[in-house]
Amino acid sequence: MKLLDRGLTFIEYVIGAFLFILMISVCYDVAARGLFNSPTIWANEISLYLLQAIILLGMAVNLRHREHIQVTFLITNLKPTAKKILGVFHMLVVLAFAAVVIKYGYDYFAAALETGRRSSTLLKIPLFIPYAILPLSGVLLGLEAFRQMIVLWMKKEA
Repeated sequence: MKLLDRGLTFIEYVIGAFLFILMISVCYDVAARGLFNSPTIWANEISLYLLQAIILLGMAVNLRHREHIQVTFLITNLKPTAKKILGVFHMLVVLAFAAVVIKYGYDYFAAALETGRRSSTLLKIPLFIPYAILPLSGVLLGLEAFRQMIVLWMKKEA
């Protein structure tokens, strides 16, 4: 559990760094395009990959802090046992989603690695690099959902 917490804390710093790089690259591209009439060839593609990484890696971080959107008006009126069962069911659904992300993310990653696919832009970035975020984010989400499910299950009734 502590290893997962440390890993997700590290991911939070990575997301922060990606946000900073994203901000700088977009500002640079806007300035280059607007002031000097000289758009960059790299900023759009890099920004897209950074934004994807921020969103996908952020899934597990948001689950860790319970910051996902929740409909709570039904849950607040339930008895503690029903809340526990519903919470565990919720984490099972998240685990199923994480399994899908891992499976199909790995398929994309492996296919890009095997075929040597590259982006169609001038940068020609090997696509296995951005595709690697998919299974990684699925694993992190699944581990956090499993951890929360165990915590919920072990929690004493109030």
